[in-house]
Amino acid sequence: MVSFSVTILGSSSAVPTKDRNQTCQLLTHSDCDYLIDAGEGVQKQLLINKARWSKLRAVFISHLHPDHYIGLIGLVCSLGLRGRTNKLVVVAPLGLEEIINIQLKNGDVHLGFELEFITTNADSELIYSDQKISVSTVKLIHRIECYGYVFTELPKP
Repeated sequence: MVSFSVTILGSSSAVPTKDRNQTCQLLTHSDCDYLIDAGEGVQKQLLINKARWSKLRAVFISHLHPDHYIGLIGLVCSLGLRGRTNKLVVVAPLGLEEIINIQLKNGDVHLGFELEFITTNADSELIYSDQKISVSTVKLIHRIECYGYVFTELPKP
């Protein structure tokens, strides 16, 4: 039995509306959380939805239009301020690591946890796995490099 749940934190396009934030989904499996995209307002939506910030294992960014990742830097900084010590994985197309690292450097931000970037680069590639799930990429058609993610529950021992 698959025990996934998805909470839509944002479903608006490039410009948020009064009632809808930019794109972001929270996927929960067992005691682990995963974000798919991180549009503006992600932190507030996590608070409103009583998400377990400490259970966040990975963030999956579909593409590098800002409305899909602009909330990530604030989230990463807040995780540091909340005392996070466990690693956070960020899966994204090439370029996001440079964007985030420039912001951290120029803001003189020192995180108390490892921020590991995994670059998407192939169709149907196993890109991430932990004890609970595996995630593969699916290349999508968009104006820029863009990926969907397939989450698969791993067999229980």
